[in-house]
Amino acid sequence: MGRSTRILVPSDPSAVPHARDSVLAHVGAWGIRLDVEMSEAVKLVASELITNAVVHVGGAISLSVYYDDGYLLLVVHDSSPDLPVRQPALTVDEGGHGLALVGHFASHHGWEHTGRGKKVWAEFEVRGAKP
Repeated sequence: MGRSTRILVPSDPSAVPHARDSVLAHVGAWGIRLDVEMSEAVKLVASELITNAVVHVGGAISLSVYYDDGYLLLVVHDSSPDLPVRQPALTVDEGGHGLALVGHFASHHGWEHTGRGKKVWAEFEVRGAKP
């Protein structure tokens, strides 16, 4: 049986930690137990997706969280039609590593236009975490 929730995220960098922590709170409330490594990966990816929308877009941002049959999906919707661009970040750069981190920790990720902007998503295989 699938589970889902939608979290509205204010366009303010201070809202990122709350939105990120809400992901794990909802997953835990659904009875899904993630190990420490997976929890940290989900938190990091959620932070990156939300931060990118807050910093580069602003406006209305939402984070949807879905769980079904061993897969956890995070989807950030924003109002910009501009698709993300993976930057070739130098190791000394403070920023520009977000999409590389998402690609490293998520099983799959991507983005696409919607009728009112875009959605950027990341999926995790968490088969061993079923309740």
